[in-house]
Amino acid sequence: MWSSWSLSVSMSTFGLRRKLTLRYGIGLALIGVLFVASYVGLTQLIHSQQTDAPTINVSGRQRMLSQRVSLLALRYASVSDPTERARIADLLDQAIGLMASSHQALTNGSEALGISQTQSLNVEDLYEGSTRLSGRVAEYLKWAEGLRQLPAGELRPDHPLLLQMLAQSEKPLLADLNQAVSLYEAESSSRVGQLAQVQLYLLLVALGLILLEAGFIFRLMVESIVNQVQELQRSSAVIR
Repeated sequence: MWSSWSLSVSMSTFGLRRKLTLRYGIGLALIGVLFVASYVGLTQLIHSQQTDAPTINVSGRQRMLSQRVSLLALRYASVSDPTERARIADLLDQAIGLMASSHQALTNGSEALGISQTQSLNVEDLYEGSTRLSGRVAEYLKWAEGLRQLPAGELRPDHPLLLQMLAQSEKPLLADLNQAVSLYEAESSSRVGQLAQVQLYLLLVALGLILLEAGFIFRLMVESIVNQVQELQRSSAVIR
């Protein structure tokens, strides 16, 4: 009889172990899935900030460079002292080169600057759509480079190339470059907001899952253990 009771206890314990293992295994797996989802969302948020920040900075610099190039071009055309003209020419060349490389990075991406090659539809429309911002920036840089190639005798403040540059940078180009900065900032804020919302949903789901596990997994586990112990106590009492 003792042997039969021992066998019954072993089988009962084995069944309880399997049941409890399955239950807490499911609970831990669900929590693990939420942790992974939260990690993925946080990683995407960090990656978004790493790519958005350089893009916004370069876009803002592009807006500033459009004004700097015009100012330096005007000074270059107005100054008569050879030494001062050479100094301004160097500054103008640097500004033109930086504006050209910045434009290349914004339109085609740059791994060195951390700017993604992929553009949103709104950004693509701004650069290649009706405003033709990409083509106008390229044209503006072409005018500036053309101005630099002019012989000293032809260079004057009322030269058509310079007047075109000043007219373009005074409002139309500046306005669209400013719009580009605003668009990059708005899209970055939107992405951060969406990811933050997802993180909030994950937190609420995690809290709900903990409550469900407390009510339907761990409470049932406790009841199973208590019932099993009571059953063993009753069986032991019968044997005695």
